[in-house]
Amino acid sequence: MKEAIAMGGDLVAKFAGNGNTAGVRQLLDLGVDVAAPFVEGDGYLGEPAGRLAIHIAAWRAEAGIGGLLLR
Repeated sequence: MKEAIAMGGDLVAKFAGNGNTAGVRQLLDLGVDVAAPFVEGDGYLGEPAGRLAIHIAAWRAEAGIGGLLLR
């Protein structure tokens, strides 16, 4: 669990970008900070390092995940 929290920003952003609502919810329930940055970024998809999961969800039109992240 500590590893998931340590990698939280990257995991939440990746799950948010792929429409994985259940995965995002699980990470938030584990205590991952919703404001943790996407440290890695994703050069292939044009996601710069430092963005938040809410930015990724909005960019990829994942409205349900965006709403979850705003709660």
